[in-house]
Amino acid sequence: MKKSALLVLGVCLALSLVLANFQPASAYDLPAPSVTPVSGDREFTATPTAISKLPGILPNDNGIILPAGFPSGTAQFMGEGMLVSGFSGGTATLCFPVPAAQSEWVGTIHEWIDGKWTRLTTSVTQGNAEDTLAMACTTIYGDGTYAMIMGFTGQPQPKGLPQCSADLKISGWSYGMVSPEFPGNTSGKTMSMIMNISLNTPLPPGTSVTYSIININPPGSITGALTRAGGVVSVDAMNSNIQFVEMTFDWDLTQPVWLYTDTGLSDLDFTLRLTLPDCYKDFQNPFASNFQ
Repeated sequence: MKKSALLVLGVCLALSLVLANFQPASAYDLPAPSVTPVSGDREFTATPTAISKLPGILPNDNGIILPAGFPSGTAQFMGEGMLVSGFSGGTATLCFPVPAAQSEWVGTIHEWIDGKWTRLTTSVTQGNAEDTLAMACTTIYGDGTYAMIMGFTGQPQPKGLPQCSADLKISGWSYGMVSPEFPGNTSGKTMSMIMNISLNTPLPPGTSVTYSIININPPGSITGALTRAGGVVSVDAMNSNIQFVEMTFDWDLTQPVWLYTDTGLSDLDFTLRLTLPDCYKDFQNPFASNFQ
């Protein structure tokens, strides 16, 4: 079976600046999750539980409680958690009300297993086009602590920042990629990381630049490090080189720098936003073969 790791270098035209203002999941007033017995034991306790009472939680600077174990800015709890106890065997359906697809939130139900949030197979049933809620469900087989963990794929608006000049372009880029069969890749996905982006303007060394991947279509086709901060590491008379991940060929597949897709980045539909300290700009997938 083919095992591959690839360092991709690109020279392109077009730029973007990025500041991802992660949207607050707490803005949604959601009904409590529910559990419906299907087979086996029908006498057990299912208790909707406040996020603050769940394991694996982290506070952030904005006072929002976040799930532990996810790259910064990529995941939030949605609604309450669910504690199931006394379920001795059989199957039951656990469902969480979630914002409908047009809200641009996507995610899956997770269970707290062995000290981490573990993703469960989740199906989402959408209502009518005008509905604001959908239902995300999974099958459970016993006691456990469950939560709906979601990420925002839409286009957050940078607060108080204008768009950068239309003359600002991406002049080059590099990203690393490993196949699903690569040793150590246990995700079952193609893993990619954005390492460097060059802009066609000289910027002071150390200037902060953040990338965000937004407007993902279809939603959920890219997960992982959807936003990451970097900085200008080198400058010449015409270009600035921004580093998001240090260029090395000894890649650590456990670090939170990776993007997960089925095919890699080049064939996907998304917007890359780059945000500088004083402006931002959006670009349609700059890693696509037809990018100009």
